[in-house]
Amino acid sequence: VRSHGPDLAVNLHGRGPESHARLEALEPRRRIGHAAPGWDGPAWVDDPAVPERRRWCDLLVAAGLASDADPDDLHLPGRRAVPGGPVVVHPGAAYGSKRWPAPRFAVCAAALQAQGHAVVVTGGPDERRLTAEVVARAGLPPDADLGGRTDLTGLLDLVGAAALVLAGDTGISHLATALGTPSVTLFGPVPASQWGPPPGGPHAVLGDDTVRRGDRFADDPDPALLAVRPEDVLAAIPSPLGAVPA
Repeated sequence: VRSHGPDLAVNLHGRGPESHARLEALEPRRRIGHAAPGWDGPAWVDDPAVPERRRWCDLLVAAGLASDADPDDLHLPGRRAVPGGPVVVHPGAAYGSKRWPAPRFAVCAAALQAQGHAVVVTGGPDERRLTAEVVARAGLPPDADLGGRTDLTGLLDLVGAAALVLAGDTGISHLATALGTPSVTLFGPVPASQWGPPPGGPHAVLGDDTVRRGDRFADDPDPALLAVRPEDVLAAIPSPLGAVPA
């Protein structure tokens, strides 16, 4: 009969203290997390200029799980972008603070379609109303609405073949980074320096750091996000993608 809890507890929530206390209550044999009372590990650096991925790589090294974790090596093993597919527009996000207005996504989608690009709009099952609105406003064909119609594998394949991913700071934009798919990511409450892709590569990031409110869980878009206009997005699209086909 076990006289202890789990063999290992890993805190991926942050620096605690609530999450540390919950894991402590399980009485694990070993703990992996950032430094806290009773927890060994690297110090949590509270600096928006430090990328989030750097924190977790430091944690892996400190735990002996990697000798030299590279925070800029984000490639998914076994997968590479195979461009030739559509432009993927993803208007949703878990919180309103990260949702750029649907009419602005629609303006960009319509402009890209007018340039001759195939455009699809993605979203989860609970975002079908949002994807339908963007498709309708942009004048896209009904089959461009993929809201609730892609599972994880299908989304991987779609993003891997996409010509471009246009989205807010959410999962699909990070997937584009991992697959090397060109992207334009719109940042609101969290700066691109913290959660954005590594410098260089086929990725553009937009957001006004000077007006950021920083409330990640707000219901309305962060001012840093609202400061981005559709024309800013279209200007940021890497060439020759943004060029009108001959």
